[in-house]
Amino acid sequence: MACDQTLNPGANVALAVANAAPGTTICLNSGSYGTVVLDNIQKASPVTLQSTAGTGASIALTTSRLNRLAFKNLTITSFSNVDADTTPLTKNISILDSRFTGQALLRMGTTPAANILIDNCTFDN
Repeated sequence: MACDQTLNPGANVALAVANAAPGTTICLNSGSYGTVVLDNIQKASPVTLQSTAGTGASIALTTSRLNRLAFKNLTITSFSNVDADTTPLTKNISILDSRFTGQALLRMGTTPAANILIDNCTFDN
């Protein structure tokens, strides 16, 4: 996918995702982005967050109340989605072609038909 915006380590990834227009692809240059907290981000069509080279961008994700986000070609050092039983709840999320090096926790509350896809990923720990 072509990049609509490219970020370097140290950039505010959460702000870029929150402000991205629906259908945008945000690319991350190789390096560590630390912990990124994404909360209550609702998009009309998917916003994609992906590495520019292989799985060179490393990120720890803490999420809740997301709709229509995709994560691709990332090294995910930890992933935690914790939805309480409030609305909106997380749904329509894809994690593709990525490498998990830490724990993945999906606490979805009572989300009906959450539509969470984790595909072609490796789990190294």
